[in-house]
Amino acid sequence: AYITWGKIRDAWNVKRDAEGKPAADGKGGSQGPLGVATSDETDEGDMKVSTFEHGKITWTPQGDKLEVTVNGKVVPAM
Repeated sequence: AYITWGKIRDAWNVKRDAEGKPAADGKGGSQGPLGVATSDETDEGDMKVSTFEHGKITWTPQGDKLEVTVNGKVVPAM
């Protein structure tokens, strides 16, 4: 099991449709389009990164920027 926390966990838990876009009737967390975590949070330069079965979430603390990628496509974070 991998630990997902903070801003990355918040973005992972957002309910999303199958394409990864936020949707009230979608699913979040491991049941959502990203799937289960495949890594703990790691540092890549100034970013924090967590990977999932079908994508990744990056968070840059400076500027508080989140980026969510599902199946190779960047989607809205929240």
